[in-house]
Amino acid sequence: KISLIRFNAFGKSEGEQQSFVLALLNEYNSGFVVNFIYIHEGMRVYSKTVKAGKGEHHELSAEEKEAVEKAA
Repeated sequence: KISLIRFNAFGKSEGEQQSFVLALLNEYNSGFVVNFIYIHEGMRVYSKTVKAGKGEHHELSAEEKEAVEKAA
């Protein structure tokens, strides 16, 4: 299962939603999320493992949770 959520990393309503979260899950809602955060200096990329729809080792951000819920 795959989901992509776009968002503005700076929390402003104006401007482009250049950041995004990609969720890749199996039939048990386990897998991982990859968070691509656009900042003025470039792009930061982070990943977290997901087990049964929740962050396995780290809490998921609001955008990561949304991507996981959409994929599930």
